[in-house]
Amino acid sequence: MLSRRVLALLPVLALLMLGGCALPDAGLPSYLADRTRDIRIVGTIEEPNLEAIAALDPDLIISNEVRHPEIYDQLSGIAPTVYAAEVNGAWKDTLRLVGDALNKRADADRLLDGHLRKAEELGRRFGDPAATEISMVRFTGGSVRLYGRGSCIGTILDDAGFGRPPSYGDEGAADRAAVAGGPLWSALPVVRAGKAHEVSDDPWYLGIGPIAGGRVLEELARYAP
Repeated sequence: MLSRRVLALLPVLALLMLGGCALPDAGLPSYLADRTRDIRIVGTIEEPNLEAIAALDPDLIISNEVRHPEIYDQLSGIAPTVYAAEVNGAWKDTLRLVGDALNKRADADRLLDGHLRKAEELGRRFGDPAATEISMVRFTGGSVRLYGRGSCIGTILDDAGFGRPPSYGDEGAADRAAVAGGPLWSALPVVRAGKAHEVSDDPWYLGIGPIAGGRVLEELARYAP
């Protein structure tokens, strides 16, 4: 039997809901506006409002072991509760898990198949994508974060067949303006060649799932030879 009212406590799972759902307030990205306008807010990711959740009388609750391990018993007392084991790089497994929980595994598989086809098509636009190394560097105003293969963006780049650097080194401790304005940054071959491109946090770093992945692939296509 298909659950008709699904409540997801992680924004990533908003991408997967095919019926009604509610989410904690986590600043939903603008590219999901057409899919989230009817979503009900039930607290924050850090502190879901259990009373608000119970008042919605959900048929199914979906969350994550990393975010909400301590309230599983309370959630499962409200409705059957499914926890994904990991976040970020495990988004494909999460999608399959949610598909199983909703009796929509075939739909989940179609989404994944479509994503992979799109990624492979993009890779072919670069000729031999493995010959193009892509480094993902995020400036957060106080630190520099480097995203490897285990991240969501890392899995998307792998699906397209792009090469990745063998090592990322240690995290930095300066924001983008300081780093990009320094002599070392401007001396990097990729910067001198005009191949360093600024991208938005959403969907590149914060987006997790097939919709965010599709947006990333569309933006990557702009840089194809």
